[in-house]
Amino acid sequence: MVPASSPGWDGEDAEDDAWQLSLAEALGLARRDNLGLEQARTEADAARFDALSAWGAFDWVFSATATYADNQNQATNSLAGSDVVELTSTEVALDLVRPFTYGGRFEAHFDTNERETNNSFFNAPQLTEDNLRFSYIQPLLRGAGFNATSSEQIVLDLTSRRIAEAARGARQTLETDVAAAYWDLVAALEQLEVRRSALTLGREQLTREQQRLAAGDGTEVDVLQARTEISTRSEQFLASDNEVAAAMDALRTLLLNDPEAPGWRRPIQPMTPLPDVDSDPTHTTWEAAWQVALERRSELRQAQYDVDAARARLRRAASDRLSGLDLTLNLSAGANDEDRDVAFRNTTQFDFPSWSAIVRYDMPLGNRTAANAERAARERVRAALVAREQREVEILSDVRRAVREVRYRAAAVRASAESLDLARRQLDAERARFDAELSTTFRVLEFQQSWIEASSNASRARVDYAKALVDLLRAQGTVGETR
Repeated sequence: MVPASSPGWDGEDAEDDAWQLSLAEALGLARRDNLGLEQARTEADAARFDALSAWGAFDWVFSATATYADNQNQATNSLAGSDVVELTSTEVALDLVRPFTYGGRFEAHFDTNERETNNSFFNAPQLTEDNLRFSYIQPLLRGAGFNATSSEQIVLDLTSRRIAEAARGARQTLETDVAAAYWDLVAALEQLEVRRSALTLGREQLTREQQRLAAGDGTEVDVLQARTEISTRSEQFLASDNEVAAAMDALRTLLLNDPEAPGWRRPIQPMTPLPDVDSDPTHTTWEAAWQVALERRSELRQAQYDVDAARARLRRAASDRLSGLDLTLNLSAGANDEDRDVAFRNTTQFDFPSWSAIVRYDMPLGNRTAANAERAARERVRAALVAREQREVEILSDVRRAVREVRYRAAAVRASAESLDLARRQLDAERARFDAELSTTFRVLEFQQSWIEASSNASRARVDYAKALVDLLRAQGTVGETR
């Protein structure tokens, strides 16, 4: 790689101070520190907790109520039992309720009431009354079954998965961008090296022309021509140096989340070599890549979650359209006694039991709200399916383009390497002709320019091939993952 030694890198000229960075290290930094990815992860965590909290609707719920009352009433007739009737009561009620995910509901209730009065007509001035009841309510039509009762929780769970998949897609996009920025920096550095070599060649040619002019074999025009070429190449070198600085900042923006990080003031020196061109770049067919993309592309997974959520809402809407048919089963017991322990024992042992079964039916007349809500839900399912199919077509096109691009870039690397070799041989031959005074300065500079362009094209072709490989992984949905 090219050492960090150009003045355009914020004045950092020392190679020892360069930030030596491999592609794997760059990807690791991005996964750890990128703020956009951190935001996506945070949103995914929040959605996961929202989904988990929704299932709390089916937790046990315990409630308790205590009431104390002290009443004094002035008698209005001789049958009141006392001139001033006093009544104190203490009541405690306990309830335990559990809704179930399939629509049923269990309720347990217990209450105890202790009364004390001075009314002489009461058989027991002190009396404890206890009641115990167990109830189970089960919808049989509307609201029956897991899909109807738990539809909200199902949708939130699917939403959580979709957002998590979006975070995965954001990570893959980030890694693709980091790899592209890394290889762009490599390309900028190699272009800078090409421009530096071109400037060296121009200076060598100027030295030759000056020596020829001093020996009486050259002309002032040849010297001016060589100087002009050096000026042009110097401008190109400065432009390349600025491109290196811009490429470094583009990579730093993806990796660093702290404006005070030392990486902003150190030149980056890429350490990962460019990949070699496979002997057979056509080994990946678009059909095989497409099958991988069907399973791994984040966008397709998100689209499928949208379809599943729309279907869950449709099942709930279809249930809401049905008539109501609810079965309620009750089992209860009660007892009273002057002794609270006796009352409690008689109640809990079901000495005086009672039970009932209740069937309740209701049918909305017209039912326009539920009927149209079901139709709307059905259309949303169809829209979600169409959106998924559209996404499949777009991804198919993307995969075919990515496979085609890899093949093209591999062929371009080979062609540019051959062109570079030919340009070098032509330049060497023209130099030999120039030394034998069979060529001109213009021709030598012309062949130098051809070699410069060939070198630039060869470097760019290798970088484009590396980026095409990363883009193919992105198109398949496997960036940063193993199959």
